Amino acid sequence: RSEFRRRKALDRLHLVEGLLIASLNIDEVVAVIRSSDDAMAARERLMAIWAIGDLQGCYGPTQRLLEKIRFDPAQDTLWFCGDLVNRGGESLETLRLVHSLRANSVVVLGNHDLSLLAISERSPEDQRKVNADLQRILFAEDRDTLIGWLRERPLLHTDRDLGWMMVHAGLAPKWTI
Repeated sequence: RSEFRRRKALDRLHLVEGLLIASLNIDEVVAVIRSSDDAMAARERLMAIWAIGDLQGCYGPTQRLLEKIRFDPAQDTLWFCGDLVNRGGESLETLRLVHSLRANSVVVLGNHDLSLLAISERSPEDQRKVNADLQRILFAEDRDTLIGWLRERPLLHTDRDLGWMMVHAGLAPKWTI
């Protein structure tokens, strides 16, 4: 039992470390915005594309992050770099949020998202054996909408105009794009 708790704590530690890194970088971005003469100058100094990885079902921190960067769906685009679900305890809310932002976002799948899709194909009896956070998605009223939308997300996104590519965990060196 204590080994189980230790592993769970270590799983959550990487979330805290990731949020710490994100908040350190976000402060720099916010400083640029605040030091700009006006909104147009700030926009010229900053990208309107925000890349965010490993939400991990952390709805509250995701909401706070979007508030901190002052995400404006009328002007900005979000790039979600996989692992929308699993460890944060609010995977259903997180998935609903990202789905609601689909007109202003690009999403690629991560390993946790792929796992959810595989689990969604199992029998309801087997679906009840997975963690409670994923069960909330699997048995939600809007499950078919969310799972169907997630199933259509790519593993890789390329924006040739920007010269950027997004993938969750990396590319094998022999792959070409």
